[in-house]
Amino acid sequence: RSLLDNEFQAAAEVASNYNESQEKEEERIRLVLADEDINANNERIKTSFATTISDLADPLHGWESIASDIRRGYIENFSPPLKLNSAQDQYLGTDDFFDSDLLGSAPTSLIRYIVGFVVKKPLLGSLVLAWLAALVGYGAIHGVGDLSAAEEIQVILAAISLNVILGVPLLGRVMLITLLSDRNLILASNIRNECERLQSEGRGDKVCVVVLGLAHCNGVKRLLCE
Repeated sequence: RSLLDNEFQAAAEVASNYNESQEKEEERIRLVLADEDINANNERIKTSFATTISDLADPLHGWESIASDIRRGYIENFSPPLKLNSAQDQYLGTDDFFDSDLLGSAPTSLIRYIVGFVVKKPLLGSLVLAWLAALVGYGAIHGVGDLSAAEEIQVILAAISLNVILGVPLLGRVMLITLLSDRNLILASNIRNECERLQSEGRGDKVCVVVLGLAHCNGVKRLLCE
């Protein structure tokens, strides 16, 4: 549990412990999962990958579509336009995303994601890990061989270029649009529905606490403030 713990499990346990201490039903917390079903999310990821691969094969229109999506995703999630000088336009900035404590815990989060993936999908996860281990092992054992300094630079530049040409479009669109912007719409809608439910029940004085991943904060806030 210490390895696979996350903020959502922690929030659920806090709510559960609080509810156990309350005798009146109306004083208990209603816990709501505001995100979409994981299976639906996986299907959207597959569709996004397929669309991006198709767009990569279409330099005339597809490349511009990919670039447009990545620009939009970045602006919506990391640099929302400021229209008013008010609290509504106070978004997370560079200092928040590159906070020293956050960066220090990033390796632990990465390990948890990998372990969680392997636990949920043992066969696929094990194959991916084995493939990565084989690549790292081969590189560690054989290195770049007897290449000259100039040839080593060429190999490094080729690897970087390949990552930019394929990695940025594939992962950029999936991360910024499929995993962030599209899910922000779902999260914001469910949060608004919960707030409206409290209002309709005459409990508008109650607070709706939302637990979000850091990358979702700006996008969800922007949608709720529109």
